[in-house]
Amino acid sequence: MNETVHSLTNKDISEQYRGEKVHMMRKGFTGPFASWVVQQSPYEVPDITAALTGFNNYVTELMAGEIVKAFDYEELNLLISEEAFEKIPAVMALNVAKVTTGPGYANRHRISHPDYDFIDLGALARNVFYSIMRNHINWP
Repeated sequence: MNETVHSLTNKDISEQYRGEKVHMMRKGFTGPFASWVVQQSPYEVPDITAALTGFNNYVTELMAGEIVKAFDYEELNLLISEEAFEKIPAVMALNVAKVTTGPGYANRHRISHPDYDFIDLGALARNVFYSIMRNHINWP
């Protein structure tokens, strides 16, 4: 069987799929968001209810009552961005450590209590965006 193998690095997606229309349903947004919030959280079992609810409300507005809506690459990239996440209070709260001062403040060279850590919204946006794109590209 001779199959074409697609490279799915972020760079390759940006170069090869920029002209794509991505047809989305609400859970196509919220699924990758929930997954990446859990993966990036400093907590083993994070409570993502508020952030997921806030993001779902944002997505509901984006969908404007449609079940499936098409977005082009650039539009999707703006909608799933650090700047967009900063405008959703419950998502912005992920970017703030519960404890912001003291000797336990987290850095990449030592492990600290999760209350001293936070989720980087820029990294979260990139991960969610490229997950959505990969899902679109790999859809049978």
